[in-house]
Amino acid sequence: TVDGVVGRATWNSLYNRATVLRLSGPVTSIIRRDYPGTPLTIGSTGDGVTQLQAKLIKLGYLSGKPDGAFGQWTAAAVKQAQKDFGLEQTGVADAAFLEILYSK
Repeated sequence: TVDGVVGRATWNSLYNRATVLRLSGPVTSIIRRDYPGTPLTIGSTGDGVTQLQAKLIKLGYLSGKPDGAFGQWTAAAVKQAQKDFGLEQTGVADAAFLEILYSK
């Protein structure tokens, strides 16, 4: 549906097209990020959490290696970053937080 909103179907379609372009040559690399409409919180697992943790480590909010499991340490790091970014300290990595985080 043409509605001006990047929903989950549009998000996936963009990545699928980027993958085709990468295989044909004009795109050299792509980084797959989870659809930002899905908040990451305690109990979340997977690539989105691994990417979040890697960024938090890079920015000094978390130490160690990404393990892809959103636990208490990741939540604490998210809260500290939210505080520094002037956001409400929920410990949940929602779309607004992720947009700011990945722009750093």
